[in-house]
Amino acid sequence: MKIILIIAIALNVFQGETPVKDETALIEKLTAVAKKTTSIQCDFVQEKHLSFSKEPLISKGEMFYQGQNMRWDQTIPKNHLIVITDEELKIKEDGKVSTHNLDANKYMRGLKEIMMGTMTGTLLESPLFASTYFETEKQYLVKLSPKKGRLKNMFQIVILKFNKKTLHMEEVVMQEESGDFTKINFIDPIFNQKISSETFKL
Repeated sequence: MKIILIIAIALNVFQGETPVKDETALIEKLTAVAKKTTSIQCDFVQEKHLSFSKEPLISKGEMFYQGQNMRWDQTIPKNHLIVITDEELKIKEDGKVSTHNLDANKYMRGLKEIMMGTMTGTLLESPLFASTYFETEKQYLVKLSPKKGRLKNMFQIVILKFNKKTLHMEEVVMQEESGDFTKINFIDPIFNQKISSETFKL
């Protein structure tokens, strides 16, 4: 185990990552920014890197977040819409809508926490993950390892990358046990502007 830890630290240094000296101060700063964020609207580019594909699968679209509501609107390469509200998660694909009750479905509740937590940074406070903190010249990196349950079966690690100047999240990487991973970049975000409630209706 010690050898694995040493190798992991060496790889982080090689990639320009060093451990954050004051984790508590960083958590406080990121949490303060997240709590002040009442809404987010941005474009996104998602890359899925799969073992059976030489090139990543690219999808693009637009994301809206406000309160406990989120709209994930993929338009490229095809339309795929996810709307999350307080109690429900709805998915629209190929003209069909499926509805999932979050209270009765732990998997969907976990998906909601990941999707919304990655945008707001609230995953930092989640008891479902063990956290480590690193920094590069331009970013803070929060590496989250699921502790148990369905999330652990879904992901080996989730990496949140925050801009050092704004402390807003710019990128999330979700790594699976198989080595496959998904990277999402958030582009041209607009913060704290009221979004119509109609946006979150499906």
